[in-house]
Amino acid sequence: MKTLLFLAALALSPAEGQVTSLINPLTVDRVGKAETFFGRGQYSEALDVAQAALEGKLTWGRQARAYWLLGKSHEALGSLDKALSVYQVAVKLYPRDPGLLVALGDLFRKVGLDDRAMPQYQAALKADPDNATAHTALGGILTEQGLFPAATPHFKAALSRKPKDLDAMLGLGRSLAGEGKLEEAEATLGAGLKAGGDVDMRVGLAEVLKRRGKGPEAIEQLRLASLETKRADVRLRYAAWLLSAGRVEEGAGVLRLHIQEAPEDALARYLLGLEELRGGQKAFALKGFQAAADQDQSPFLREIARATLNLSSPHPGRGQGEGIK
Repeated sequence: MKTLLFLAALALSPAEGQVTSLINPLTVDRVGKAETFFGRGQYSEALDVAQAALEGKLTWGRQARAYWLLGKSHEALGSLDKALSVYQVAVKLYPRDPGLLVALGDLFRKVGLDDRAMPQYQAALKADPDNATAHTALGGILTEQGLFPAATPHFKAALSRKPKDLDAMLGLGRSLAGEGKLEEAEATLGAGLKAGGDVDMRVGLAEVLKRRGKGPEAIEQLRLASLETKRADVRLRYAAWLLSAGRVEEGAGVLRLHIQEAPEDALARYLLGLEELRGGQKAFALKGFQAAADQDQSPFLREIARATLNLSSPHPGRGQGEGIK
């Protein structure tokens, strides 16, 4: 429903607004008060105060900030369609305000409209060539498109302004890795970890280490990542890398621990089933395969599991599980 409302709002032309440069101390104070509420996470209050400020007379800069606060408060409260309407009005009034342009671009990215987001970031950079946030966001889109040589300069530009920006460091590491500059990527992601990078930074470093032939070091980074998060993708990758390195008992142990905490994870049960089958524990393996075959979240995994159940069957179609002897 939110997506439909967002698209409906997107189809509407923004309303005309009236700008004034007259100063009213009360409304200026309201913008500051809205900032305070927003910083505290009191988004409903920030929204009300920002709206009240916009009903008064503000300088151009304060009015632009009030629009930003209003839009961001709507976003925080989940009203993306209302946030879009606010930003559309605001960027029409202030077409060269980098903060508003970036906010609109971020909103487009949030709903998967990267083609609409990119022009906003480009406009922000035209207005402010050193805008680190716009550089990082634009670099992220280019990286996702596989345009690594085009993405790298944006991340470097962002880091020239904000040397410890973790998003830019992660993005630069990924784009350098995409270019095949693995040594630089390793150094960048390692520095990002030392600067306080999160699990994604560590996983990115693990991927680069593996590509550089540093298997044990890569696995160690994934081990640390698996301790920092309960994300299934991290744990399953850690288990898979252990298994591929011949560390079967360790890999199976990671899978069992994950399944204890997330018994509905069909992929984990399927992977564990494969290892149990190799180890001769056919009854346990069948349970894992059957769980994967019965789930509906992943049709591809379901078909693979069903095929595995009948893999060795001399009479396909006779029944799931008959082929495993």
